Amino acid sequence: MAAETCSEIVQKISVSSGHELVVALQDLSALLNSPSFSLRELAPHIPAHLLFGCLSTSSEEQILLCKGILKKLLSLEKADAVIIHYHDFVIEGLNHPQFEVREFCLGELERCSASINGLLALLDNVDILVYTARALSDENLACVKLATNTLINTAKHDSGLEILFQHQIQSEFDELLTKKDVIRFRVYELSVSIQALSERAFKNCKNSGVLEKLMKELDGDDILLRLNCIQLLTQLADSGKNGLMFVEESGIITRLNNLLTSAETDPLMSLMLPSKICFMIRIKYIGQAFLNEHWQLNPFKQLDLTELD
Repeated sequence: MAAETCSEIVQKISVSSGHELVVALQDLSALLNSPSFSLRELAPHIPAHLLFGCLSTSSEEQILLCKGILKKLLSLEKADAVIIHYHDFVIEGLNHPQFEVREFCLGELERCSASINGLLALLDNVDILVYTARALSDENLACVKLATNTLINTAKHDSGLEILFQHQIQSEFDELLTKKDVIRFRVYELSVSIQALSERAFKNCKNSGVLEKLMKELDGDDILLRLNCIQLLTQLADSGKNGLMFVEESGIITRLNNLLTSAETDPLMSLMLPSKICFMIRIKYIGQAFLNEHWQLNPFKQLDLTELD
């Protein structure tokens, strides 16, 4: 009986539009949410591609209904199914004008990247990774977070790391680095996270030049961008010996000391003082002598690092 009812609703969805389609989707959603019926019993009677097709709309109500139904259906399938069976729909969804659809597709890709079979499917479909990288420029922060997680999961696999640093994906990152400040720093943040994964990941990030570009953000005139830069450099130094050595060998500490010196005459530069102190604390294990050699201002020379543990 339930299967028959489900099939009737699916038939209505396939031939309806506008308000009638929304009503049919509401009926299907109610049926799937009913405690009287098993989702596994009903799912075989609901073609997911039909629901994906219904996402091609500007109607928020229709999109929300489709998302809810699709999440239930896809939860019964393997994580890689979203790529293997619905590749073209995912590409369309990643380029959809409504962020709810982009968020849904990126959420499924994140789930896919968290399993080995799903990750392998991603690596076989680099075009999806390209659109995932482009999602770092999305205006919706939830979409950005999902894309970032997917790319980090991809980088955890040696083959995925290699693909991310090949020309096709790197050209996307290079393009993003030419965009507005907030997008550029999303690429920096992703890179700092990836470089911490392994020795190979660090070398790839360093060779790509993105860490050098991050360091050069200290030369800008925007105080807020400098503060963001120091925060990421702090994370880089704190991520392990590779990051710490890069920060040390790049002369970051000396450059920050010069900026601090200018803070004595520039009130705006004094706003950076707390961030610089935080940076110094995070690398305290370099040693008191090293810090005293590089930091000439009294607040740093008098700081007892043993009190910071």
